[in-house]
Amino acid sequence: FTAHSSQYLSSCTQSTWKALFSHPVLSSNPLLLLMLPRCLCASMENTKKMGFPSHDNCVSCKYSRFVFACDEDFSAFFRTFFDEQREVITVACRLDPKASFQIVSERLKSLLSTTEDSVSENYA
Repeated sequence: FTAHSSQYLSSCTQSTWKALFSHPVLSSNPLLLLMLPRCLCASMENTKKMGFPSHDNCVSCKYSRFVFACDEDFSAFFRTFFDEQREVITVACRLDPKASFQIVSERLKSLLSTTEDSVSENYA
């Protein structure tokens, strides 16, 4: 559920990831370390989504209508959700800084190439 379009469902997993990545014994488990990049990528995607119930510009808006009565309720939730994501990302970066920087590097390269493409299209 970490990468689910519903921010509410995704938020249900954050305390588990934080506990696992912070645990003195489990955090060194090779299987858990294999999950770290996927969790980081999902967290980065989740922080970009803003699924206000009153909007219809992304899939998470549909899910928000099931959980939140209004945009104010969603905004209050999203602040907490964003903080949870930040905590998981922080713990994961401390656990495996090399993987974290690799993911950020790939994302930055992707954003820069997208920006270059849109700039060249505008000036073509």
